[in-house]
Amino acid sequence: MTVAAYGAPPFSCRPDDLPAEIGEPYVFPHLEPQHRQWETLESALDWCRGLFAELGLIQPPVETT
Repeated sequence: MTVAAYGAPPFSCRPDDLPAEIGEPYVFPHLEPQHRQWETLESALDWCRGLFAELGLIQPPVETT
């Protein structure tokens, strides 16, 4: 990833996107181009919210009608 592309689609983060001096990168699991949840910021946030709620790290959103 280059500075010019930071914050712009595609929103990927794979170990090979990082600088060479990062020896043991940690990235979220399932960051593969074929996984559709990473195509937009909204879909990525929805996926993360669901994962964090499943792990009990955040409360799931309350649905209102």
